[in-house]
Formats: sequence, structure tokens, C-alpha cells
Amino acid sequence: DVWLIKTDAKGQKDWEKNYGWGSTDFGYEVKETNDGGYIIIGVTDAYGRADVWLIKTDFQGNEEWNRIFGENDIEYGFSVQQTTDGGYIVSGETKSFGNGHLDFWLIKTDYQGHEEWNKTFGGENMDRGYSVLQTEDGGYIICGQTLSFGDHYSSGYLVKTDSEGNEEWNRVLGGSGYGRTIQQTEDGGYIIAGSIYSNENNSQDVWLIKTDSQGNEEWNKTYGGIEWEYGHFVSQTT
Repeated sequence: DVWLIKTDAKGQKDWEKNYGWGSTDFGYEVKETNDGGYIIIGVTDAYGRADVWLIKTDFQGNEEWNRIFGENDIEYGFSVQQTTDGGYIVSGETKSFGNGHLDFWLIKTDYQGHEEWNKTFGGENMDRGYSVLQTEDGGYIICGQTLSFGDHYSSGYLVKTDSEGNEEWNRVLGGSGYGRTIQQTEDGGYIIAGSIYSNENNSQDVWLIKTDSQGNEEWNKTYGGIEWEYGHFVSQTT
């Protein structure tokens, strides 16, 4: 089941909630909503296949509604954000739509989780949209992983869209890795954290990439040792 835990400022548990139908359900990300409740994105196999699952709760974690998105094949939801119109933007992956393999999947909903539109992005191989962000211009940017483009088996991938999900540009991030999370920076560019393969250590290291407003790389850094390290969240500090 999906498991949601609320703690106080010292990490002491205030409450916990479970959501599911006794099948294999996962929660990948949770955000606080404008009304003080929470929105959760994940995956459910309630219909015997993997579908994107969006769950809205009140401030105490009581479910208000849930929505399932998918067709006859594999769909995963990895990231969600409330948009300026009160709705939600979701990123993940789909095999039912797009090019027939796994593609980036971008879903826009209204404030009650009803789909307004969806878009796919990718090539002939696996492409996974791990993180989505509404940008200052009202559009969206997705970061993730591509096996369709680039010079490596796996590369980081950015897709920028307008407010209706129409692609404006895309960028392949160099190196054998992927982008797991993205934030817009004060200068209008982007900061991405993820993981990259290290030949020196024969393992995965944390990967931090800074781009300009058009997704062109300004610099990148790696962090880690001989074991496996992954970057799952990044935020610009004050």
C-alpha cells in the first residue's frame, strides 16, 4: 500500500495513513497543497496492470479523492506539483501511448484530478520522466532518463513545454546517467540532481548539473566514493 506519515518538527509521528486495495501500490512523491492537504503520486495495479495513481487528502491524511490514469500496458507516475490554476501536473512514463516503448508522460489535471490533457515525449527506446516543474513562464519542464538519445546507454534528458504541454525544446545531458529531480534557479536556469556511472569507482555517483534557461549545461559535478550513491532531491539555498 501507499504509506503517508506526518511528523512534528522533531520527527515525532503525528499520524499515518495507508491507501490501497490490497494489491501492489507505491507512492513516489507527496506535496502539500494550497488548502493544507496533500497530493500523492504513485502507481497501482488495482486493475491488474501498472497505472498512474493520484491521491488527494485533507490536512489529516483522510482521502478526498483518487484518480487512475492508464490503458492496457505499463504506466508509472513519479512526480506531481500543484499548478498556479489550482490543478496538478504529473510526470511519469507510459507504454500504452507514444512510440510504443516507455516514453515521458505529462498529464495535466484540474483541481479535482480530472484530466485536461496529456502528452508523450521520447524515442524508440526507454524514456522515463522522473520529475516535473511548472516554470516561471507558465510552461513545464521534465527531467529524467533516455535510452533513445545521446551517446551513452543511459543519458539525462530534459523536455521543456509551453502551458499546453507542447514541446519547446529538449536537451540530452552528457554522461552515462539520469536526472532524478529538477528545480528552477533564481537566474532562470535549472539545477538537476541524479546519478551518473563512474568508471573510476565502477559504481553510481550523485550527479549535479546546472543549466541556463534554455537547458544548456553550465557546469556539472559528481559526488561519491567506491559505493553506490544517488541524488533524489535538490533545492537552491538562500
